[in-house]
Amino acid sequence: ESVRIRQEGYTSRLLFHEFSKRYACIANPESGTHGNDREAAEALVKRASQQLKLSKDEITFGHTKVFMKAKSLSLLEVQRSRALAEASTKLQAYFRAKMASKQYQRARPAIAALKSLLRRLGAQEPGAVEQGRSAVMARVGSAEAASILAELQITAAATPDFPACSRLLHQATSLSSRLEKELHAFEQLRSMAQSCEPVDINIAMARARDLEVPATELIVMLQERCQSLQKQLPLLESLDAALCMSWSFVEDVLKDMEQAFGEHQEHMDHWPWVDGLEPRTQALAQRVSAERANVQKLQELEPLKQEPQEKALAAE
Repeated sequence: ESVRIRQEGYTSRLLFHEFSKRYACIANPESGTHGNDREAAEALVKRASQQLKLSKDEITFGHTKVFMKAKSLSLLEVQRSRALAEASTKLQAYFRAKMASKQYQRARPAIAALKSLLRRLGAQEPGAVEQGRSAVMARVGSAEAASILAELQITAAATPDFPACSRLLHQATSLSSRLEKELHAFEQLRSMAQSCEPVDINIAMARARDLEVPATELIVMLQERCQSLQKQLPLLESLDAALCMSWSFVEDVLKDMEQAFGEHQEHMDHWPWVDGLEPRTQALAQRVSAERANVQKLQELEPLKQEPQEKALAAE
């Protein structure tokens, strides 16, 4: 009988309950299986035949087993693999959604804090991030900028990288990067407060202007300092060069200084020089005083030199 069954093409056979258990995933779960094992297997074969368009002789029933041909077995196995893959995907999606929901619930305080901080910085306004030209320090003030930057970075790091948070994190990253650049530019301006190099001061102020750092008393002071240095440094360099030549050149430079400062002073170190130039002006003032004293001595000795010459001329 076994040989006859195989000769007819039924290469595989399963008990009713084994067949129902193995291929139950193919049937519509809402239809369910009722009755004994044979009825459940017959109902399953009927639904599978409709889905896979199998002929009646592809699957047949014995007293205790289901007999299948190679074609029907192959189709059932393929359909079973697909059904298991779909079920696995749905199960993974369900559990991932549950895990993401729990993570999102835990991260809600950080997300709320980040939203509040971004609203404070004006990032929630339409087009604020896209424009990105107005300085962030102008909205929060230079005094609080450093603490707000640290708070923004910590809050953004605590916010999970969910798709729903991508826009918030993008705004936080953009504002953090810009605020960091503005703070760096502002620190450079502070370091220029005692600088005597107008080129370095101009570079620092140009960088601050590019970032649209708000005009503060520091920037106004640096502008005035740079203008004064551009006026006073050439005078000091000219005086240094004149001291290496003759006293007449020194007198000309001193007159230029009087015109530049608009006042007459007996000692050049009494003029309102820029802070930081004192060591240089004092050194030049000492050299001028020493040169003036030498010139005066020469002028005093000039008559004494002329007396012997006059006596010699008179004797001749």
